[in-house]
Amino acid sequence: MKNNLSHPLHPLYSPNEFILDTAETNRLLEVLHRWMWTGATGGLVFGEARLGKTQALQQIKTSLNTRNGVCVPSLYFSVAQRDNNSISSIYRLLCNSINLTHTQKDRADYLADAVVYYLIDSADKASCKSLVLYVDEMQRLNVRQLNIFAELYDRLKLVCNPPILRGSY
Repeated sequence: MKNNLSHPLHPLYSPNEFILDTAETNRLLEVLHRWMWTGATGGLVFGEARLGKTQALQQIKTSLNTRNGVCVPSLYFSVAQRDNNSISSIYRLLCNSINLTHTQKDRADYLADAVVYYLIDSADKASCKSLVLYVDEMQRLNVRQLNIFAELYDRLKLVCNPPILRGSY
């Protein structure tokens, strides 16, 4: 029998690749389903640092389904600490997280449109009228930057029923 400890994918050598299905992760998935199925338009997952909130969200982000079993499209993005706490910087981070090309000269309106079109397109491709946006490290946002998500919600509610914005910190 071959010694699995020497294999580079062994959990000792790749601890981030070793994911356990825990009771708390399953509970979080149940809560997210309940929020989605009851029409909640946002939610907050919070807890002490290093408890596994990010890992749990990464693990379940593609596991949400509508009541009819359709997989709900989602976008996960983490707010990075920047020296420029502008609205454009958050839209740039969103664009980067979905691999949308942009330049430093692009204005916030252009970036916002690109993100909205991407999200609408994702919902349409999935034949789903819902979508979930996971925002990790929300505590790094200032009040002006938080308004971005209100704007996204307002624009998306015209085509999605309802979009769900989730935050974690």
